[in-house]
Amino acid sequence: MSYITYSVIDNDFARMEITKASKRAVAAGGNIATGSRTVELQLRLLKAAGLWDQAVLVMLPALYAPNKLLSLKGPDFTVSRATKKYIRDWSGYYYPVSANLPGIEFDQTLQHYIVKSEVQRTTLVMRSHEFDNAYWSKQNTSVEAGFSSVFLDNQFGGMKLIESATVGSHYLAASVFGLTVGIQVTLYAIVKKAGRSYVMLSDDNVGYNSQGLFNLATAQVAGGGAASKFISYIADDYYLIGVTYTTTGTGIALRIFLHSGSGVTYQGDGVSGVYICHAQVVTTSIPGSPIVAEGSTVTSLADSITVTIPDQVTKIITTINNVDVFDNAPVPGATYTLPAGNIDRVLMLK
Repeated sequence: MSYITYSVIDNDFARMEITKASKRAVAAGGNIATGSRTVELQLRLLKAAGLWDQAVLVMLPALYAPNKLLSLKGPDFTVSRATKKYIRDWSGYYYPVSANLPGIEFDQTLQHYIVKSEVQRTTLVMRSHEFDNAYWSKQNTSVEAGFSSVFLDNQFGGMKLIESATVGSHYLAASVFGLTVGIQVTLYAIVKKAGRSYVMLSDDNVGYNSQGLFNLATAQVAGGGAASKFISYIADDYYLIGVTYTTTGTGIALRIFLHSGSGVTYQGDGVSGVYICHAQVVTTSIPGSPIVAEGSTVTSLADSITVTIPDQVTKIITTINNVDVFDNAPVPGATYTLPAGNIDRVLMLK
């Protein structure tokens, strides 16, 4: 999306189109996502570039209704997903989206809305946030409940993982079974520092090649041998940390280690640790939206977001993760399905 000079006329056009679309969304039982000015900017840029007048369909994520992702121009998309999902709001916190509503999320990096179109995923951790439950074993650690979290429907669901005042390894542990050898899995957690700045994720059945060490004070990956390691800011000083690696057996020995910065074995002080409000294992190479589990594995079904390609369309531009993907031979009357990914916009042009 390039920067193009736009006029006062373009400003008035954008506001008028958003007002019309918002009224249509409300009439259908839906609404427009908070912060529509980011949509105004995108519309002004499209108008100034001549793409609005060339378009038969324009979908900029912001407008929704039950079973619908509304377009600003042209036919609306039909949404089907039989399970709820968690999406981040304007400030970064997660909130639940009911079944059959699109996952419209504000992207903090791009500074505009995206639609999270996701494949089916199952979390294999049976207690995703109840770290005081016996499901999670504690090695030289204890857990204290009642702290803030980044989930708006469980605002005080965060817990503090506290190291004991002993020499040794300090960690939470859980076991996952029933996997296939040689598949990619992603382990991740949502944590913030509470005296300890370093946290390490590991599958002890695999060892170094599954590990990721993270510095919460500098928001950096600090080590580990996993093929992919990532850390990103969520809200309230919480970070999403995770690793992706290849399994070597049919089970996972998940460990969430407190770390001194130089090793997992150290003298604890009985006070320090980290806050934690979510942990998850999925058999995909990306974490996706959080899945809340309270005693069993939980499956988040895939998004199906479709529209019939209108007449006159000769080109489709789908912007995924800020990269334009072109279809120069669309078939009018056929079904177009949003691909999996973070969708910035869809343009269907004459």
